[in-house]
Amino acid sequence: TLSKGGDRTSARQALELLERMEKWSKDGNERIAPDIITYNTCVDAFAKSRSKGSAETAEGLYYRMKELRDGVDGGGVAPDAVTVASVIQSWALSGFDKSSARRAMELFEEAKKDPLIDLDTASYNAMLNCLSKSGSRQTLARALFRNAPDRAEKLLEEMEAESAKGNARIRPDVISYTSTISALAMSNDRKAPYRAMKILAKMEAQAASGAESIRPNSMTYAAAIKCWARSRDKVKAIQAKSLLDWCEEQHRRGNQNARPTVVIYNHVLNACAYTAGSNDDKIMEEAFRIGCLAFEELRRSTYIKPNHISFANFLDVISKLMPEGELHDELIGNIFRGCIREGVVSNIVIRRLRGATSADLFKSLLGDVNAKFLPQHWTRNL
Repeated sequence: TLSKGGDRTSARQALELLERMEKWSKDGNERIAPDIITYNTCVDAFAKSRSKGSAETAEGLYYRMKELRDGVDGGGVAPDAVTVASVIQSWALSGFDKSSARRAMELFEEAKKDPLIDLDTASYNAMLNCLSKSGSRQTLARALFRNAPDRAEKLLEEMEAESAKGNARIRPDVISYTSTISALAMSNDRKAPYRAMKILAKMEAQAASGAESIRPNSMTYAAAIKCWARSRDKVKAIQAKSLLDWCEEQHRRGNQNARPTVVIYNHVLNACAYTAGSNDDKIMEEAFRIGCLAFEELRRSTYIKPNHISFANFLDVISKLMPEGELHDELIGNIFRGCIREGVVSNIVIRRLRGATSADLFKSLLGDVNAKFLPQHWTRNL
C-alpha cells in the first residue's frame, strides 16, 4: 500500500518499516525477515515519490540488496530485473540533474554484466524511457547526454538481437520502439525525424506480419510527429500533418490504439508555428494553412477537445505566420475568447497572447481582469 502512495512520506514510511523488519530479523525473528518483494516494494515507493534524493535512496537499496546477496547469509535477498527497472525509473522521474542519466546508465551496464541478474524487457524499457527524458531542453543533462538518441537506438538493437537469438525475456515491444523515437525527438541531429520514420516503418511492417506487440499506437505517432516539430526541416509542418492523417487512417483501419490525441494535434501546431524561420514564403503560407486546418479539426472533433497548450500553440501560429493587421487582431481575439469559453486560460496562454498582440489589444481582450489573478471560470477546465 505504501508503495502506491506516490509521495515522499509514503516512501519514507516504507523505508522505516523495512528497517524495522531488518532489525527484528537480526534479533532472531525470522518469521518477518524482509525478502526480495519487501525490498523491491520499497525501491518502487521511492521511484514513484519523485522527491529530491529519492533516486539516490532507491539506488542505495539496490546496493544494499547486492551486499546481502554476496554475504554469508542474505536470506534469499538479491536484486533482480524488477529492482533494476525501478531504480532506473527513479532516476527518470527525479527531475534530472546533470548526473541522472549517467548514473542510470552506469547502473544498467553494471547489471548487464552481473551474472546473477537476468535483465528483461521491462528493465531495458526503463533505460530507454530514461534516455528519452535525458535530452529534455529543461534539464542540465541535455549538454551531458547529447548522444542519448544513439544510445537508445543501440539498446533497441541489442533487444532485437537478443530476441532473434531466442531470448524470451528480452523482446522489444511498442514501448521499446516508442521510447527510442521519443529519444530521437530530443536530438539536435537533422536526420532525427528520418531515423524516427525508419523505426516507425519497421514497426508497421512487422505489425502487418502479425507482430501485434509492436503495433504503433497514438503515443508512437505523437513521438514521431514531435521529431518533425522539433526539427529544423523547412517542410516539418507538412510532414507532421501527413503523419497525423496517417495516424487517423490507421485508426479507421482498425488500430484502436492509434486514435489521434490532443497531444498529437499540439505537436502539429507547434511544427507549424516554428516553420517561421523559413525564408520561403510559400512554405510559411502552407504552414499557416495547415495550422488553421489542424486547429479546426481539433475544435470540431467529437472525442477530444483543444486544451490550453492547443490554444497557446495556435496563438503562436497566428503570431509568427500571419501578417499583422485587422484580420490578425480579429483572429487573435476570436481564439482567445474561445479559450475563455472552454475554461482553459492558463499562464502559458496569457504569455502567448501578450507576445501576439499590442499592449492596447492585450489590455482590451483582458478587460478588467488582472493577468496574474485569472477568474475561476476562465481556468475551470485546466
